[in-house]
Amino acid sequence: MTSAVGLCIQPMVIQKAAEVGSSLAATIGVCTIAGFFTFITPVLIHLVTRKYVTSIEYNEKDDEYNATVISFFLKPKKIQFKPFEVRLPLTQKLTITFYAKECPLFVDPQAFDDVMHYQRILGYDKPFTFEKEDDENSGLKKPVVKAANKI
Repeated sequence: MTSAVGLCIQPMVIQKAAEVGSSLAATIGVCTIAGFFTFITPVLIHLVTRKYVTSIEYNEKDDEYNATVISFFLKPKKIQFKPFEVRLPLTQKLTITFYAKECPLFVDPQAFDDVMHYQRILGYDKPFTFEKEDDENSGLKKPVVKAANKI
């Protein structure tokens, strides 16, 4: 919608920029900025909202969840995952609650009718241990420590 409005007012912007601006460079600059925001705004909105889960359903038969997100062209996209396929982000991120099959998702916990499903997806129902993760499984490399040479 913002792109359509931007395209409709583009001729008026060009005309007013030509009347007000005394140079061709100023007119081109104003039109470039207006055109930039006309086409970049939908992309920026999509980058922020593509991870937002609009609905999530639980399939008891297959013991899997179906999360629905909205694609760039406003079509619903379903992501099917099981609780063991969920991974929490290593660092806290503003718009990511968890990764399901390596797909980042942002879920509002208040959208769940049954909070137990939210806890199950995030693994809060599993016992907590203070043991460190195995470095081979986590994909992290151990830092190499070189001994200092003694003289």
